[in-house]
Amino acid sequence: MASKRKNSSFAEKNELIEKFQNSNLSKAAFAKANSIPRTTLNNISAAKLCSSNVQICDQERKRQRLSPYENVDKALLSWIKYARSQNSPVSWNVLKEKSLEFANELGESSFAASNGWIQQFNSRHNLSFKILCGEAAEFDSSSLKEWKDVVLWDILERYESANVFNVDECGLLYRILPDRTLCFKGEKCVGGKKSKERLTVLLAADMDGWEKIIPLKRKVALIADNCTVHCTVDGLKSIELVFLPPNSTCVLQPLDQGIIQNFKATYRKLLLQDIISANERKEQLQVSVLNAIFYIDQSWNMVSQKTIANCFRHVGFHSSPESEELLEDDDEDLPLNELS
Repeated sequence: MASKRKNSSFAEKNELIEKFQNSNLSKAAFAKANSIPRTTLNNISAAKLCSSNVQICDQERKRQRLSPYENVDKALLSWIKYARSQNSPVSWNVLKEKSLEFANELGESSFAASNGWIQQFNSRHNLSFKILCGEAAEFDSSSLKEWKDVVLWDILERYESANVFNVDECGLLYRILPDRTLCFKGEKCVGGKKSKERLTVLLAADMDGWEKIIPLKRKVALIADNCTVHCTVDGLKSIELVFLPPNSTCVLQPLDQGIIQNFKATYRKLLLQDIISANERKEQLQVSVLNAIFYIDQSWNMVSQKTIANCFRHVGFHSSPESEELLEDDDEDLPLNELS
């Protein structure tokens, strides 16, 4: 039985060429010593993969497919590198427009910037489109360190962990159902229209994770993002209101580290369970705002203390080095990867 043909990556081929060049063996002897056909060694050597004028972005690729518009390809790649160094977003349409612009400047009149060419360009250079975290893209990392070292440290020095609260709003599509379902092959899937009815929910929790409301009769630090609707309030006696730096919620807001996601996933699970139960009774579940409030209360109570405490720790809310270690969560928290 013939052995299965193996395609080596560029990295493996380059390594093989370098090994051959450093040896004193003939091609035939080297090929025999490394259990490869001599023709394979000849082909790899002829490709001149180690040449300095050949640039391969992805060393794991096994073939180099050159573009028929090499000058446009090089100009576009250089521009992308510059744009990303400036943290500028590059969309599909922007990529097409810039490639057409370069083609016009380089006299490539037949270049069409087709979707196929853009896809091949991305494949050649190991590029992919990803969703931006809008706030993180604009956030100054030096501001993060300064806020943690000065503002947060001062709060943790003056307040016990049980008196440090984070508050945040989240939008909740309270009637939304899953947009995917298991079905038999050939079966048509209907009834999946998404509800857009929305509630705004305000959540608050302390560092320890035990309290999910702001208690009375003691002074607490209340940390919120600097959204424009969050204004300073004069005359507060039991609450010290502290705002996060601009555009920092995705890296500093404890509630955004998985607490809100856990809450929403639990809400959807409870809603879906009741819908299935109603269907089994041949009834249709009508979700009112009052029903949603009950679901919200139940879902928030099901977010565990350790989940909340760990989310605070994850963004640096720990009063001592000993408390920095994440807690083992024994509670039956929902596996978020199964509920997204």
